[in-house]
Amino acid sequence: MSALGEREREAAWQRLLDEERARRFDLAKPPLLRQLLVRWAPDATGC
Repeated sequence: MSALGEREREAAWQRLLDEERARRFDLAKPPLLRQLLVRWAPDATGC
């Protein structure tokens, strides 16, 4: 997402959020932890 403009980045972020919400999480199958890493800008290093 770091190469996108602000408007495109926001749209891509919303798509990612929607996809993550729609993805099923089965507690009977590993892994029991899921993470998503998003880079907002090439020089962004932390929170």
